[in-house]
Amino acid sequence: RTYVRTDLDAGNGDYAIECGLLQTITFDQPAEQTLGSDANLTATASSGLAVSFTSDTPAICTVAGATVTPQSTGTCIITSTQAGDATYYAASDVARSFAIKSAQTITFDQPTDLTLGNNVDLTATASSGLAVSFTSSTGAVCTVAGNTVTSQSAGTCTITASQAGNANFLAAADVARSFAIKGTQTITFDQPTDLTLGNNVDLTATASSGLAVSF
Repeated sequence: RTYVRTDLDAGNGDYAIECGLLQTITFDQPAEQTLGSDANLTATASSGLAVSFTSDTPAICTVAGATVTPQSTGTCIITSTQAGDATYYAASDVARSFAIKSAQTITFDQPTDLTLGNNVDLTATASSGLAVSFTSSTGAVCTVAGNTVTSQSAGTCTITASQAGNANFLAAADVARSFAIKGTQTITFDQPTDLTLGNNVDLTATASSGLAVSF
């Protein structure tokens, strides 16, 4: 679109006519960024002219060319500009804000096998110091409330530890742990009779589980 501006020169009555094309900037919204990792910005001008970037929050992030370097956690604000040329007027600046957060990891101790009917407390920590939550993906075998697992039936119990992050930390990668829940069993072993040397005797024993007994 062509824009025409006229200015009347009060000295001699002449008009100065300035003509130029308007342009706009399309600036893609950057995603949340991890502290310690650079990111590339993407913006284009409808004129095809090169877009430049400046940081409005240099304590949080700096920019060189189209590359943003995080400096600390917080909200990074980048402004894109295009100053125009002999054909195009300057575009309106476009600013984008996005969060810079620290990464975090979860350390989840491997639970030991659990006896059916018993409970076990889980131990997991996030490097951020934020609280870790637990969920069971095998609800028929085990359930979890807070950090306590309650056995429901024999089988493999799988628990996932999660930390969703906050204003300063990205969500941690989930960590899953699996362990066995087993029932108890007892053996009934019939008392053998006294045996004469040179003879044999068959033993009789059964397990409450129905599993085979060895001697």
